Amino acid sequence: MLKVISLKKLLLCMGCLLGAALLLWGAVFGLQNVHHTFFARDFTPEEAEMSSTEGPKVDWHLKVDLDAHTLEVWHGGECIKTYPVSGGARESPSPIGTFKVVDKGNWGEGFGGAWLGINVPWGKYGIHGTVEPWFVGKSNASHGCIRMKNQDVRELYKIVPYGAWVTIKHDNPPFRLMRNGDVGSDVQKVQLMLEDLGYQPGGTDGRFGSYLERTVRQFQKDQQIYASGKVDEETYARLKSCVDAIGREAPE
Repeated sequence: MLKVISLKKLLLCMGCLLGAALLLWGAVFGLQNVHHTFFARDFTPEEAEMSSTEGPKVDWHLKVDLDAHTLEVWHGGECIKTYPVSGGARESPSPIGTFKVVDKGNWGEGFGGAWLGINVPWGKYGIHGTVEPWFVGKSNASHGCIRMKNQDVRELYKIVPYGAWVTIKHDNPPFRLMRNGDVGSDVQKVQLMLEDLGYQPGGTDGRFGSYLERTVRQFQKDQQIYASGKVDEETYARLKSCVDAIGREAPE
């Protein structure tokens, strides 16, 4: 009887050991699969931001000209495609400068089914489609984003990766009255000029807040013009003139 009990215990222990071995093998095999799956993926937006010395470098550049209403796609130092576009209207200008694609998504048919977001510090801007294609290639009528024809932005979405450079230029933008609450490249220019003249605009982030309003008012008082705290054409002209007088170039 004692021998029978001992044999049963032995068999039970052997079964437990075999089960544990099988579980361990399955866990290791599963971890290996997870490991390979983790590395078999596209670069993340963060990785696309890395420089050539740190990792992958993205050799794509979108060049937007809001005077010509065009977007050129450059790759490997060559322009491979040109599309018609529409930029921001007078009261909601597009950001001017060089940025990067940091977001891609599908914003629905109202945006052409494709969205390429860029890293503008004063708001959410990007490249997308439109339900008003008649403006594309002819005039700037958006709320600040770069609008394309729907079929064009879907094509662009497929070929342009995260981290692609985006340069937006507008050599002859219409002037707008700038006031508290406005954002944009024109606001940033005002901040930079005031800073060059020794004023403290409260930063150069392209946001027109109460601090900038007070600084503009002080500049207007110093210039003996109406101190409204708003940047009208006369105030802007005075700013540029003062910057030129100290031998500095007004920001582009």
